[in-house]
Amino acid sequence: MRRVSLFIFLVTAFAISGSALASEANDNTPNIGEFLQTDQGDYIRRLAGLSDVEPMLLAGKDDFNDFPAFGGDIYSAEHRSIGRAFLYSFLVPGLGEYYSGSKLKAGVFIAFEALTWMQYSSNHSSGTKKEDEFQAFAEAHWSATDYTVYLINNFGTVEDTLPGDKLPEMKTQQYYEMLGKYQKFYAGWDDYDEDSKKSAKQQQYVVMRNDANNKLNAARTWAMIALANHVLSAFDAALTAKRFNKQRDVFSGVNLKARLARYYDENIPQLVMTYRFY
Repeated sequence: MRRVSLFIFLVTAFAISGSALASEANDNTPNIGEFLQTDQGDYIRRLAGLSDVEPMLLAGKDDFNDFPAFGGDIYSAEHRSIGRAFLYSFLVPGLGEYYSGSKLKAGVFIAFEALTWMQYSSNHSSGTKKEDEFQAFAEAHWSATDYTVYLINNFGTVEDTLPGDKLPEMKTQQYYEMLGKYQKFYAGWDDYDEDSKKSAKQQQYVVMRNDANNKLNAARTWAMIALANHVLSAFDAALTAKRFNKQRDVFSGVNLKARLARYYDENIPQLVMTYRFY
């Protein structure tokens, strides 16, 4: 009974000193002293009740989980993997910060990620719609036949021998660009004026096409911002994990376990602390 009383005294002293150390750490740091103070009575009662139990292992063995009454470690402080935090946030911005204990920054990165993709989706959808509109406008108001008639009337040929690029046979992006860009194709618009060499619909078409391109360019910009958010969040998560581990230097590798040891043919309860170096 003297040894049990001595053990109770040691556990109480360890709990008080542990509480003093933990109070200096960050609020998120595992508080070993407070943990033992809260639950030490239950542990002591269970330890005291094992005085007649045969020990499962002798002192000196590597397996410290000797008590059937204890399902796991009394105390174990985990660290955060910097590489894992980096990978988590590179895949999903904010996830690595959450893993490293920074919920506020996790929320900021996740919210910004949602914003970037909402902006991308909005601009891409609007740009695609405007692209369809200006292409439909060109189909309705620009005619290859009118352009051919213009060539015959003015140059006596159906071949485009005028300086500059020729229209592609396929209606590609370049095709729609050239309809509004080069003056020699103005004659194909159905409101082309021979005297002024101008077309109001050609000018309207240019405005419509520019609007579509601006929206699509904005969508690409937001996609690049989203990618930058992934990279920035990944590096921030790595730094956050590093700070998380630094704040827990005192207890980062600590494991505290209970065990029974044979001492002069008696079962002596012990607390075994191990420290893991990273």
